[in-house]
Amino acid sequence: MHGKYYPNNNSTGGMPYISTIIKQLKTKYPDSFLIDIGDTVYNPPYDKKHHFKPMVKIMNTLKYDIAATGNHEYQYGVNTLVNEYVKQANFKVLNSNILDKSTNKLPEGIIPYTIIEKNGIKIAFISVCTTELATSANPHVGKDTIKIPINQILKELIPKIKSQSNIVILLAHEGINKIQDILKSNPDIASDIDVIFAGHDHNYTPKPIIFETNIKGFNHKTYIVEMGAYTKYLGFSQIKYDKKQNKVIDFILKPFPINSKVIQPDPEIKKIIDEYFNNKATSYIPTINPQLTFTN
Repeated sequence: MHGKYYPNNNSTGGMPYISTIIKQLKTKYPDSFLIDIGDTVYNPPYDKKHHFKPMVKIMNTLKYDIAATGNHEYQYGVNTLVNEYVKQANFKVLNSNILDKSTNKLPEGIIPYTIIEKNGIKIAFISVCTTELATSANPHVGKDTIKIPINQILKELIPKIKSQSNIVILLAHEGINKIQDILKSNPDIASDIDVIFAGHDHNYTPKPIIFETNIKGFNHKTYIVEMGAYTKYLGFSQIKYDKKQNKVIDFILKPFPINSKVIQPDPEIKKIIDEYFNNKATSYIPTINPQLTFTN
């Protein structure tokens, strides 16, 4: 989301607008999960002073279920991440491969994976993050961390998670091409992952990428999707699971483009943003409030 409290220059995105669609979806599908794949912040004009505070308040208000950490979650150091974000979050913050250098453990409050049961189905979520935390613009980022290669941590954790769950979902804050390279090099791991929600490289996949593995005659599909960045799209997914076969049999993706000219802003979220940034927003007034449409 990169701290997009206001729309982009082309009238796409903005938290008050994407929040309107989120609330409509949560009302229609109360059993759904609301998930972020990392880089919730890092929009320098707005987060220089407040860091995580406005976004975590917004995410708590929207009742997020899970958030992965991206490289920019480590932008202000592990201590700030823990105190301003993880400890304030009313949702689970996940990552399995970026450790706190001072303890050689995951930062306080961050968990590597979680397993949630709904309707008799155990759904596992595990998160990994790119190990390239530093950039030329921000060479200091990640100096207080230990970075474990993604393939190494997946080899360690995926078999354990698979044995305890029916569906395995990987929240991967890493480029789609690099994730596919990892899957190609580790087909045994790929065959235990059902869905990958990706981030980091700001790719947009209007349709899922299907990665297939075949081990001992057993064909397995891993569905990979990514919804770009800067709140331009909200991804809505449905996973079809067959209890008799004990397998995922289909995956449906519907992206919702966020256009601030046609979506009514969420007044609850607008109020939070205005409190932090002194109502510096451009016009919040749209022309219409669209109704959501879904496939069965």
